Amino acid sequence: MSIEVLSPLMSPINLFPYTIDSLRDAVIDRASQRLFGRSFWRLALGSDRLFQTLLSLAGHFDNRPGRLYSFVAYKSA
Repeated sequence: MSIEVLSPLMSPINLFPYTIDSLRDAVIDRASQRLFGRSFWRLALGSDRLFQTLLSLAGHFDNRPGRLYSFVAYKSA
């Protein structure tokens, strides 16, 4: 049997209460309060591929308590 681990920021089911789009909007809002303007961050993080890459990198540093993980097990044939 093999088990696949879905980390907190890599699976939409583990992003609750956010969705990918609402998480992106939250990141853009937070970044625009601290640096540059909102339009810069919307342009910089507008690409789905780039945002997924950044989420993947952030997953290595995310140590908040209460993170959600999911596990998918595959039964051997």
